[in-house]
Amino acid sequence: MFCFSRKGEAENAASTLNLPLTNKQIALYNSKLVHEKDYVAEVDVELIYKDEGWSPYLSVEDAYKLDDVREALRRGDIKAATKLAKVFSLTPVSA
Repeated sequence: MFCFSRKGEAENAASTLNLPLTNKQIALYNSKLVHEKDYVAEVDVELIYKDEGWSPYLSVEDAYKLDDVREALRRGDIKAATKLAKVFSLTPVSA
């Protein structure tokens, strides 16, 4: 994952990765893990990097997607969660 903290870093990363930089902004895909009860969901999201403000950040749609997956796992609605993410069942390992 990339984190840009200094002015110009988003532009430098865009040129290094051969990505177009529009309005000093790039977006890269990443996965976020959501853990609830005995399940973990791997949710694909787009991280948006800008030269200004706090970066990276999620789009509103991706933030809601993470919330929807978490709520579905809390309810035990695995079918709904699998429509939005890859869901894995956790099995405890005894030492």
